[in-house]
Amino acid sequence: MTINDIIIRLGLSLLVSMIIGYEREVNQSNAGIKTHAIVGVSATIIALIQAQIVQDSIALGLAHPDILGVVRSDPARLIAQVVSGIGFLGAGTIVVTKRNISGLTTAASIWSTAALGIALGMGFLEIALVGFSAIFLILQILKRIVRIYTLQKVIIKHLGDDQSLEFILSTFKLLKLDVKILKYDIEFYHEQRIVSHLFEVDSKDDVFFTDLVAYLSENPMIVSIQSTNI
Repeated sequence: MTINDIIIRLGLSLLVSMIIGYEREVNQSNAGIKTHAIVGVSATIIALIQAQIVQDSIALGLAHPDILGVVRSDPARLIAQVVSGIGFLGAGTIVVTKRNISGLTTAASIWSTAALGIALGMGFLEIALVGFSAIFLILQILKRIVRIYTLQKVIIKHLGDDQSLEFILSTFKLLKLDVKILKYDIEFYHEQRIVSHLFEVDSKDDVFFTDLVAYLSENPMIVSIQSTNI
């Protein structure tokens, strides 16, 4: 393995890792360019070490046939440790709050970056480049082609009169949102009745909540607006 081979493999690993990390950083992930670049390059270094150990073992065996059965090298030993060990780093990016789980995609991207680094370090350039194309397709392009819409829930607290509820429902209608009232609660604050409605919103627009807040916040009868997953 020449110095040119090492530079090419590490350079490609750095490039593909930074691209994946940039995509994650744009999506405001905890693990961005630096994290992915370090993981990818480090995995490549380990794979280069493993590849060099195998080559040295073969060369030593050919040079000394009498010890051919003594010197052995497992080409997957170090790589197996990377594959299992990188899971702990990915687990650190997963955040669980009540019923909401975030960070799974970033954890998967870190693991895939390590896989690309291993492939490049072992010299499997075609596998690495095709694999990178597939991963980038999933992260950046597939989400624009395939959209899965789910019902979202919003809790709106308002002063307890019919006018405020009518205003809320008219705002949903203005924004062309199909809603259903799931439940409501009534509480009192300094003799003022506060009504809390839980709405189920059917929307194909991911930014509807921003528009909803902008419209409702103009009305002094609205106390609070909160997106929820309960």
